[in-house]
Amino acid sequence: MNSELIETLLKEVRDIRVGVIGDFCQDCYWDLCPEDDVVSVETGIAVQRFTKQRYSLGGAGNVAMNLSDLGVQNIYAFGVVGKDPFSKQMLALMNENGINSDGMLYQEENWNTPCYIKPITNGVEGHRMDFGCFNTISPEMESVLLSTIRGAMDHLDIVIVNQQLPPGLHSDTFIEGLNAIVIEANKFFILDSRDLGDKYHGMIKKINDYEVMLAAGHDVTPFDDIDIDDLLDACKKAFEKWQHAFVVTRGHKGCLIVKPGNISEIPGIKVNGEIDSVGAGDTFIAGLAAAFGGQSKLPEATEFANLMASITVTKLNETGTASPAEIREAASELNYLYHQDLAENVDKAVYWTDSSIEVINGPGTDEIKHIIFDHDGTLSVLREGWERVMQPVMMKA
Repeated sequence: MNSELIETLLKEVRDIRVGVIGDFCQDCYWDLCPEDDVVSVETGIAVQRFTKQRYSLGGAGNVAMNLSDLGVQNIYAFGVVGKDPFSKQMLALMNENGINSDGMLYQEENWNTPCYIKPITNGVEGHRMDFGCFNTISPEMESVLLSTIRGAMDHLDIVIVNQQLPPGLHSDTFIEGLNAIVIEANKFFILDSRDLGDKYHGMIKKINDYEVMLAAGHDVTPFDDIDIDDLLDACKKAFEKWQHAFVVTRGHKGCLIVKPGNISEIPGIKVNGEIDSVGAGDTFIAGLAAAFGGQSKLPEATEFANLMASITVTKLNETGTASPAEIREAASELNYLYHQDLAENVDKAVYWTDSSIEVINGPGTDEIKHIIFDHDGTLSVLREGWERVMQPVMMKA
């Protein structure tokens, strides 16, 4: 992506009005005193004492935070929280970061604000404690929340739907109601669903390669190395089922955009150093929605989202975000990774006749009018036999 396009996108996203519906969570980092051996006088049991506590938005909240740090000025959150201290902290974080929380509704019974408590000892995360795993949305809350979303649609340009906690917010009745709103509103919806993607309709799905393989009926695990030919076949089958465009994320191998009669590729981006992919999907969908909600077409929006995700994977032990300054810097140093499936699988290599030159793309159909010959060996394709010529020269020297 060139700097002019980046600046255009960063300017456009400021005025986009984005709704975020879903599982709003909170990450709680509690630093445990490592050398503490205090015992409770009352129980005789060792006491865990903490030196510091930090809170950040997770789940749909992290998507909203990514939009905020990107510079989007109109972000509207729609979800459910419980009557507990964690909800107060969550809503305070939203308000501090310019996220409109009027659509966050309280349910008093059968609902704990989703919260992941992470005790940290000397920088190492211990056994996590989770709240909100057994939430059940009430019929009354379903009705009120759907009515709130429907009433806001005229003021939104694009909507992100996040699902990562089954069942919670995303009951069958809620899904049915939101599907109806999708039809009524005639707005773009982008879905990131961990478990319920098949139940939502009329939305651009953001899924990874493992998820699309499952959707097409393949027996795979998240750790399998998925062959590109199998993946392309799975994309075609998934499109036949969903009948709607979707985007497949593939980590360092980039993305696939699947549309009627066409599958196009966005190359991966070279990232130096150690990576942490936690939260990268939230960054990706935020960038995709912000760019696509403006004037960008889906390929440009996907490329922009891919760039943003390449920034956050370098931020270790946090669900990071990508700021405009970081996006500009990353774009100026951009290095794409082309043909990674071929590069990582020597069995698929095809060589030019009687040579060790690997053929990446076959002969094109365009008429060749100009040829550049680089005689200093920079172009590897012209270096066949170069070693045999240079070895005696260098030995003699």
